[in-house]
Amino acid sequence: MRKLTILSLISFVLIATTSCNENGETIKPQIQELTESVYASATVMPANLYKVFPEAVRTLEEVLVEEGDTVMIALVVRNNE
Repeated sequence: MRKLTILSLISFVLIATTSCNENGETIKPQIQELTESVYASATVMPANLYKVFPEAVRTLEEVLVEEGDTVMIALVVRNNE
């Protein structure tokens, strides 16, 4: 066992000293323009979505409120003619 440990240590030292030679190719950092593009597709959905459904199916004959008007909940809008 002791011979194996010594042999392993000698092999490690030889590999470590011969693998780090100074004649190897070196790379130096350079400043240059980089162009990267990332493309993705997505569907944007609201956090809170409220769908409105009528209680009865009928034809709307006249619009009695305008966009932006404030109405109360459960307010029945009628034309009393």
